[in-house]
Amino acid sequence: MDDRPWSNRDMETLAERIRNGSEVGAESPSYDDVLIWYDGLTAEVWELVNRISWDGVIHSVPDIVPRTKTHDTLREKLQRMSTTGLHRIVDISGVRIDAEMTLSQQDSVAAAVVSVFGNDNCTVKDLRDGAHSGYRGVHVHVKVRRALAEVQIRTSAQSMWANAYERLADIVGRDIRYDQDPPEDHPAAAIVQQLQNLSTEVIADIEEKEQWLASQPEIHGLSWATNIDLLPEDLVPAADSLLALKASILTALVDIEGDLHSLKRGMVAE
Repeated sequence: MDDRPWSNRDMETLAERIRNGSEVGAESPSYDDVLIWYDGLTAEVWELVNRISWDGVIHSVPDIVPRTKTHDTLREKLQRMSTTGLHRIVDISGVRIDAEMTLSQQDSVAAAVVSVFGNDNCTVKDLRDGAHSGYRGVHVHVKVRRALAEVQIRTSAQSMWANAYERLADIVGRDIRYDQDPPEDHPAAAIVQQLQNLSTEVIADIEEKEQWLASQPEIHGLSWATNIDLLPEDLVPAADSLLALKASILTALVDIEGDLHSLKRGMVAE
């Protein structure tokens, strides 16, 4: 595909019109044209990521999903970032890579993405400290075609958590994604806190334990979760305990999903 055909000034003009909800004049590109171009960029980035060989990087087959921001979510972001031009928004085009992997493997996936687009064109953002309303993941911001795209890399647990938190944000307001928790008397306050703690305390702890187990010399790259009987006897208790903890996370997330449905029904009824 061709490089982005609009100047930074064109993109700034369009950003202001999207931000204010005003009509697009002849002096700026139409949002539909820009969205179509970014859809093409998303497809190109997705195709390049899909060419990566994961042999020796991770044991599982990753789920690689393309997505382009909608007009509504883009307007919301531009309103929140009131002085940022459209050309500086890194995630209009995006690709998500979700896989069963350890923290070090997550780093290796990020390195594989960087190798495709080049060091000079990539910035790696490690968001696993839990400081972003509980969200955890690794992002690679990519410069391509005179534009920016974002590749999100998440473990399976990080992905399931993010999907649940996104559904909660759709119900109670997307401000919870930006460290603006609802007041204590809000019906969703307890669920917000529960999800944040689940990510920063429980899932993070499990992934650290999983990283430790995978780093043991006896493992030698073994996908231990599916070959637990092949582990050395002294590591089996730790592996069994870890699998039980991971199962508890799945149960907790399923229970929270049920709470979200109840919350949504209750708020609609009001």
